This record gives sequence, structure tokens and C-alpha cells, in this order.
Amino acid sequence: MLSIQENKKCIYASNKDTYRIMCLGESSTAYQYPHLLEEIINQRNIGIKFSVIDRGVVGVNTPYIG
Repeated sequence: MLSIQENKKCIYASNKDTYRIMCLGESSTAYQYPHLLEEIINQRNIGIKFSVIDRGVVGVNTPYIG
């Protein structure tokens, strides 16, 4: 399931008219808020599409994110 979602995000993010936001973090990021963020900002209908990429990693400490 995760692989399918990631492929969908990559295809969607390749659109030139889409702004991408990458969320980096630990388990508090992974599978938590990034998809909600994308929904909320796209519901505003401001004429810009956003794609939020979830790069949170469960079980990693902040100093190792980079």
C-alpha cells in the first residue's frame, strides 16, 4: 500500500503546476499529518495545487535526518 501511495505522489508531484512540500521528521511526522496538510491546503482552492511528500521515518532520531 505504501509503495502505491508513494508512486502516486511521485506522479502527482511531477506536474509543473504543482507546488511540493516535503515533511521531514521522526515518527511524529511519518504517516501522521502530511496527508492531512495536503488535503487542508488544497481545499482552500487558491488556484495552486500542492503535493505534500511524507518523508517521516519511524524509529530514527532527529540528528540523523538530513
